[in-house]
Amino acid sequence: MAGLAAARGGALPGPARRWLLLAAATLQQAGLTFVRFGIPVLAPFARADLGLSLADTGVLLGAFDLGALLTFYVTGRLTDRLGERAVMAAGAVVTGLLAAAAAASDSFAGLVLWLALAGTGFPSSQVAGSQAVIGWFPVWERGLAMGIRQAGLPAGGFAAAIILALFAHRAGWRQALLVAATACAASGILTYAILPAGDPEEAAAGATGRRGRPGQGERGMPSPHPGRTRGRCWRGGETPASFWEVPRWFVRNGVVVWTTVMACLLAAVQFSVTGYLPLFLEDVFGWPRDAAARLLLAVHAGGMAGRLAWGWLSDRVYRGERARPLAIVAACGAVVAGGLALLAAFPARGTA
Repeated sequence: MAGLAAARGGALPGPARRWLLLAAATLQQAGLTFVRFGIPVLAPFARADLGLSLADTGVLLGAFDLGALLTFYVTGRLTDRLGERAVMAAGAVVTGLLAAAAAASDSFAGLVLWLALAGTGFPSSQVAGSQAVIGWFPVWERGLAMGIRQAGLPAGGFAAAIILALFAHRAGWRQALLVAATACAASGILTYAILPAGDPEEAAAGATGRRGRPGQGERGMPSPHPGRTRGRCWRGGETPASFWEVPRWFVRNGVVVWTTVMACLLAAVQFSVTGYLPLFLEDVFGWPRDAAARLLLAVHAGGMAGRLAWGWLSDRVYRGERARPLAIVAACGAVVAGGLALLAAFPARGTA
């Protein structure tokens, strides 16, 4: 394939080819989040069907993320060894199959367990997908490309708020979850068919004339971690960093640590809103479950717009500098989170 030739021949994929690859990576991201953000859409239906308390529903909402949390680092290691194509495809297929098992579960404990296991495939889009985009695109297009790929997260949620809410209302939440699982697995198969088997980073090296070395990160951002600068097992060459070497590098790098903390805080606010908003609208305002789920359309539409806009701005306005727009995004997120906290202090009035 052209992508494989590019990876081995030391040149970036042509413009049409790399945008096709980006479309495939974005679709895989959306397939995974069709399940991930479909869970909050289906939570009110599952709560009513299984007779769950609000606390039980919170466990249900967090199960998928727990599985993802425990496997992010392992997914990174597998990406270094097996390559982006294999990890992205396998991640989506695994999540799809295990989400289908969750839909068939006849107990709350089984549902939580299967969803946690389904979450183990989710990091494939974040880890391998991001790494692939960095290899496919030159630095001056990378912000927009990453923004487009990241827009796959809310795009999957947007689709879930429309499609899964309708299926759950008409056929039940289990059938809706099965629809999401099928779409997720299909996105993994399509990803495997489209993505090249070669190494995207090799393509980037051919275009820039160098591989990443310590101290050569993008403007305003830290250098690559040691696991990425010592070769890949799946290609042969040098032995990669040991399992514990990268975590040691991580804790010594203050920029990366604080960036991670900031990302966790922002994600906590985002996931709290997307997870509990439908439940809140149903319990406090008496909204129908499908209507409450559809309000998430506004949340995910804003997420898509923001990812595209900030990616473009980081390329065109900040000229490849990532740290400053990242700080601005964090500040904006803190202001919005504070505004939501103030709104929560006022008593709810009226009904939908």
